[in-house]
Amino acid sequence: MYVTVYHHIRQFYGMTRWYQKINGTFSNVPTYFVYALTLLPFVLVHFRSMGPFAYYTSRDIFSVPNPLVYGLGLGVYGLVVAVWLAYEVHEYVKKRNSLSRFLSVLSPAMVYFYCFFIAQTTTQILIPLLVAHGLPYLAVMSLSLKRLNRSKLLFPAVLITATALVGGLMEKWFEGAFETIIYNPAEMLFGHHALIGVFLVPLFYHFIFDAHIWRAKHADAKVVFQ
Repeated sequence: MYVTVYHHIRQFYGMTRWYQKINGTFSNVPTYFVYALTLLPFVLVHFRSMGPFAYYTSRDIFSVPNPLVYGLGLGVYGLVVAVWLAYEVHEYVKKRNSLSRFLSVLSPAMVYFYCFFIAQTTTQILIPLLVAHGLPYLAVMSLSLKRLNRSKLLFPAVLITATALVGGLMEKWFEGAFETIIYNPAEMLFGHHALIGVFLVPLFYHFIFDAHIWRAKHADAKVVFQ
């Protein structure tokens, strides 16, 4: 869960920077708000009183319910929201407003607000996170596909759809097998363990590299940001 949130937030940062480049007005301030409005809800969920977050195990996320800390954190979060809105009003008055920049901060902020302040179940938390992570990349791919000849668009579309379907079914099986390893390791053969490794290694590398590519100093990111 922690690496999932880490690479999500890095993606949100990258998208915010990208929109600012498109608009020709770059400032570090919106990126600070992206970090604050996503990290604060995730930190505070550790102190929130709610049911256990359990996807693979009941220990997927550290939880120490504390109403006092949670309440104080909500106050800090509210203050950050107020400062962000004041900043946007200031930019509007100075005629430096940008709807895309505003939405690039608002969208992840709303998703994380719902997931970690309102949602009650694991499914309610994970589905919005997955959608918020996947849709921007689908949008980026659609922009890339537009550069191709229209007569050649059908094959990539079919290939992407088939890959998603096959990969999704394989992931579902791997996750079920992984849960079996956790709860009934004696029932698993060596081949099963090897297949789980085949699934998990790319998954965790994806978390790391997907976050890494949005670094400001990354060669490819520079093309987008500068």
